[in-house]
Amino acid sequence: MEVSQQPALVSVFILVYNQEGLVAQMIESILAQQTQYRFELVIGDDASTDATLAICKEYQQRFPDQITLVTSPINTGLIQNFIRTLQQCAGNYIAICDGDDYWTDPLKLEKQVSFLEAHPTYDLVFAQKKDLWPDGSVQFQEREEIPETTSFEDLIQGNYIASVTAVFRNKIRGHSIPSWWARLPYGDWPLYLWTLADGGSIKYLKEPVAMYRMAIGQSAQLRKKHSDVLLVKRFILSNLQKDPHFVSKNEVIQRALKQVEEGLMRSFQRERNLVKGTYYFWKCFWRTPSFRLLKTYLGALFKKRPKA
Repeated sequence: MEVSQQPALVSVFILVYNQEGLVAQMIESILAQQTQYRFELVIGDDASTDATLAICKEYQQRFPDQITLVTSPINTGLIQNFIRTLQQCAGNYIAICDGDDYWTDPLKLEKQVSFLEAHPTYDLVFAQKKDLWPDGSVQFQEREEIPETTSFEDLIQGNYIASVTAVFRNKIRGHSIPSWWARLPYGDWPLYLWTLADGGSIKYLKEPVAMYRMAIGQSAQLRKKHSDVLLVKRFILSNLQKDPHFVSKNEVIQRALKQVEEGLMRSFQRERNLVKGTYYFWKCFWRTPSFRLLKTYLGALFKKRPKA
């Protein structure tokens, strides 16, 4: 069977919204991929008010067998766009590229999918990226501290995977999306954890394959107070703990949740929110009485405020 007649092996999962000046570069970088198999682009537009959707439609007309458009008559927000677009990804593998990012290595998909095809005990592979700042400068951090092989137990501590570099097995295909996902500000980290819940490993390829635009992406608004970030993480972990899909990882999730709640105690105290800081202290102390925890709490409680 010719490649053009094969079902798509990879679904490239793309979310766009009001990115008319960037979306063509993103699409072109994906279409430039050199693979031995067919891949599709599944583009979710969340009712853009500029020319983004028109540009995507133009590409779909040129590549009708390769590009699927998922649209909405009204703007529903990032996570709803995430969910409905994910549900249209039919490939055995999913790759991610947001509308304001782009791939720089034309062999990105070929390398990553070939690795997963040859290593069935691995469920996800990611790589390095370069950061493109609004002033045009490019920054590259090799992140050598990340091991070449990691697991669910590592990723549950926090997301170190740049979504624009990720390719993973489409294990959520055929399953209902958990209802609690609809209340999240982002979906990539929970989706990775879902994929890895039955024990698969993560491969880190130490080579840059993509460009990530800094301070432009839709999720950048989340990076506010540290306590805000931890509250979202706590919400995710609390729901993972209740989700039957993660029953075999309950102990690991519980440990991660404990660490996040201790982090919330410290963050609220640094922010001088003593009510919430005290709440999380008692929540942690009641579960696991600890002199170390008490010392940390009292030390922060009586720490002098910096002078204005």
